[in-house]
Amino acid sequence: MKSVERVLQEPVNLGIVVQIAGQGGKAAFLDVFRQHESEIKHQGNLTARSRRMEDAGIIAIEKVFVDRRPRTWLILTDAGWKALAKYKRTLTNTIEALTGAGA
Repeated sequence: MKSVERVLQEPVNLGIVVQIAGQGGKAAFLDVFRQHESEIKHQGNLTARSRRMEDAGIIAIEKVFVDRRPRTWLILTDAGWKALAKYKRTLTNTIEALTGAGA
């Protein structure tokens, strides 16, 4: 199992997590796929990425039926929110150190 940090370092995974966070922490699988279709190529890749993020504790995957149709939700976990905030702080601190901002 990859660490949370290693999973978030992959640009596509980070983009997926940011999209889920931007939608209040819960996003439909197909909406995420449509947003990242050019990077992911097919739904199987998103499924594999989602499982890796779930294994790392970043997201939870919820499968439900809505009007007799299956719907899959990707939900940012508390650990996922914390990891995203930590990643943002680290990136902000690195940029500030490089640009001399905040000095």
